[in-house]
Amino acid sequence: MKKMLTLLLVLAVSGCASASQTHAYDWTIAFADTGQDGTMITWYDDAYQCIGTQMLKGKGLAGPAGSDAMIGYDAQYAYILPQTDTPRNPDDCGIVRMSLQNGTIDILQTESYSNLLLAVNDKAVVIEQRSDDLQYYRTVLPKDGSEASILKDGRFGMLYYALKDGWLVREGLPSLWVYAMNEHFRTYAEAEMGDDGSPVHFPTMDGWRMDGAKLLQYGNKAYIPCMKENRTYTKDADGYYQSSFEGYSYGLMELDINTLSYAVHEMDNRYFTDILPLSDNEILLLCVSVTMQTMDAESGQHYSYDRSPQKLVIYDTASQEFSDFETVYEPLQCVMSKDTLYIRDTKGIIHVIDIASHKERTSFHHTASITPSSWGIGTMMIVQDPMETLR
Repeated sequence: MKKMLTLLLVLAVSGCASASQTHAYDWTIAFADTGQDGTMITWYDDAYQCIGTQMLKGKGLAGPAGSDAMIGYDAQYAYILPQTDTPRNPDDCGIVRMSLQNGTIDILQTESYSNLLLAVNDKAVVIEQRSDDLQYYRTVLPKDGSEASILKDGRFGMLYYALKDGWLVREGLPSLWVYAMNEHFRTYAEAEMGDDGSPVHFPTMDGWRMDGAKLLQYGNKAYIPCMKENRTYTKDADGYYQSSFEGYSYGLMELDINTLSYAVHEMDNRYFTDILPLSDNEILLLCVSVTMQTMDAESGQHYSYDRSPQKLVIYDTASQEFSDFETVYEPLQCVMSKDTLYIRDTKGIIHVIDIASHKERTSFHHTASITPSSWGIGTMMIVQDPMETLR
């Protein structure tokens, strides 16, 4: 598609690109491995035997850390937003849509801009993109068969998150605001975030801000990883100036989607890198402990960060308490089906965990059959019956 200069235009997304292919896989879990030439999709059955593969040339679905922030589900499909998208045919730019029923893949066409984030609910798929001249765009792909639209977003650094009946939007600059919107993107609540009540307030730095790429909704509460920058200020005749930087604090934000009031729950300053629904009142979080080291030099202070191995913790929304989810291996990625937790460890072994008992049923090894890029291979896991569709 050609790049659009108008504020609002109609996109045609009814057709499927050349990557479209009909399958008949009775699959349980799939892997998207991104390497030098694109992404290889590999499907496994319920005995965890490989039953098929498909190469998507020019589509980078998984980054070095295998980020799953680019994937969303509904009852019929998994939607995957490429982190890099340079197919041979420009008309193949867009979202990879995989059927949960049989693994069939097709492409929902979007602009050939840089992809930032994906949000999916029952009404639509929202894609955030940025053009080469740093203009931000929101593309909406409705699920009712109506035409898609792209809107040039005049506000900077917008992040969209899916709610059951609407959207939560975070604005990054020039100040930090959060908006609750209905399914038609009409704002019904808004609030400035980050103001911690101190006499010195820099909205883009001080105070808590939503930092995760996805959230979970439980009733009228949304849960999302958050962070804040810790600074101290000194006052002189000209006003306040920053006297020191003391690192970051991390937590889990509990946000009321009606009033946008929030509380932050912390656990030993752990940085939460992923969030998954474990049960009706439990959240599974992948996290690391972060410690800042400060060094003084002639050019000023320099900072470095020590990160612990990744761990899993459970947050109970009723008791508001954290507890460790113990493993004898270091978890790298997690994905949740309706009764199974899949944990990929740092050695590439997939641990199949029963959600109810937290016991390991079995494990298997997935090896990517693709040529590595300069940074290696990124891997994303996709499940056939995602837990997210129950929330």
